[in-house]
Amino acid sequence: MGWLVVAAIALVVLAGWCATAETALLRVSRAGAKEIARSPGGEPAPLQAVLTEISRYLSVLILVRVAGEVLATVLVTAVLAHRLGLDWRAFLIAAAIMIVIGCRASGGSTPCAWPPPPPPSCVPSSGCSARSRGSWLRPGAR
Repeated sequence: MGWLVVAAIALVVLAGWCATAETALLRVSRAGAKEIARSPGGEPAPLQAVLTEISRYLSVLILVRVAGEVLATVLVTAVLAHRLGLDWRAFLIAAAIMIVIGCRASGGSTPCAWPPPPPPSCVPSSGCSARSRGSWLRPGAR
């Protein structure tokens, strides 16, 4: 059963790497790739090739990330169900463990914190009150 935990850890690391690569692809600009091309010794051809078909690469990264997270969750649940029995506690503990680990391994690319941060247009220094800062959380508030 120990190898299942090691496999789950490896899958979480893989999912975290995919989340980091996904964030990096979303943040890189085509203008930056062109600047690299103009610099001496720059080799931007692979980067520009990826940026032209970014949706294909993002789809693969998201697929691998989600598959890794789901498989890691299944492995952790199997280990806990074996140790604790098929009781609700095993599934609850596995869900809690994987939510916490998944949020930490994703590198901040998924919203894991509550409450979410306020929109950039509403900062305390701009005279926005605490009441109006919380109004964006309510459904239907504009």
